[in-house]
Amino acid sequence: MSAHFSLADLETNDGRAPRGGRERRFLCPLCGDAKARDAAHRSLAVNTQTGTWLCHRCGERGLLTDNRTERAPQSGRERARAAVARAFTLPPRDNAPQSQPEATEATWRAWWETSAPLTGNGATTGAAYVAGRGLPADVASAAGVRYSTAFYGRPAVLFPVHDRSGALVAVSGRFTDGRANPKTQTAGKKSNGVFATPGALVAPLIAVCEAPMDALSLHLCGIPALALIGTNWPEWLPAALAFRFVLPATDADKAGDDAAAKLQPSLEARGARTLRLRPRGAKDWSELLEQRGAAGLRAYLAPFSATMNDERRGLWAAELHLAGRADAAQFVAGLMADALTREQARARLRRLAGSVCGELPDTLIIPADVPNDEASLRRCIDAQREPLPDIGSAA
Repeated sequence: MSAHFSLADLETNDGRAPRGGRERRFLCPLCGDAKARDAAHRSLAVNTQTGTWLCHRCGERGLLTDNRTERAPQSGRERARAAVARAFTLPPRDNAPQSQPEATEATWRAWWETSAPLTGNGATTGAAYVAGRGLPADVASAAGVRYSTAFYGRPAVLFPVHDRSGALVAVSGRFTDGRANPKTQTAGKKSNGVFATPGALVAPLIAVCEAPMDALSLHLCGIPALALIGTNWPEWLPAALAFRFVLPATDADKAGDDAAAKLQPSLEARGARTLRLRPRGAKDWSELLEQRGAAGLRAYLAPFSATMNDERRGLWAAELHLAGRADAAQFVAGLMADALTREQARARLRRLAGSVCGELPDTLIIPADVPNDEASLRRCIDAQREPLPDIGSAA
């Protein structure tokens, strides 16, 4: 047997050795067999906590392989060097997100002030990043998005977070260097504000998302939107959205569903009309924009576009009703600007009550000369099979 042995090896070599205790004695496997195998000749002492051993007969010493990660230092100098090496060894690297120290207000405001507009000189990387996600740089720039080369020491697209009065209270950054450790970081008091697309906080219809890129994706489709930078909202938000049409458009996952379910009653208690708008086939609206492209996503969300006229919105309301989504139909009908047209649409929905439900298309293709009745609508719809947006249905 070599000098590299474990505690189990010693117990196998000396099966009658006493067990238990910090210090144990064994017959030394290095001293040969020319000695009696009794308690008097158990000359090898082992410290079972440290794994160090010493034979008082032959003088050999070492470290059990159970405790060995590398060769045990044999001399005092080696032991001293090993101790210094252990003291200065860095902890192992892992893939967990590395949190940065919280930036002071002066620091993050300086980052913001030294950042560049996406459409300005030196912001090529930021413009390329949003364009790669399906968003024109000028659309993002109009919403106040900027680019920094040194946000927490890394290049990032920056999204401003404002409170109800319009004051900048935080900056949310999406890093563009390809590292995911972390991908995003926020500086400032984000719990005091939201990221909002132009005019969203005063628009009659508004969508509430989690991330700024989601809000910009909906804005690109004609839907004013804001981002919570997460799933929590500032205390002032429900009151600010009172008596408005609100689309809780958080992510298609448990956290997003829970946030929407919690937000809706808080808004409705203040007179708001709400309808859950949940992405289908993707986790969030930014991902859906990348999948479908701007034209595809606009068609998918057509009933909520601010540019849709009352006549076509009424047709959408009817189609949603025929799909069995009465709440969504009433919500869309309520968006009609003309009061008389709106009441006519609601009366029409009542006439269509009880229609057979089914999966209907997500793009409205109804020629202008089609009569405005259920049978004519059904004939146009029968040739179209893709599902409508996941609106007004269970999450």
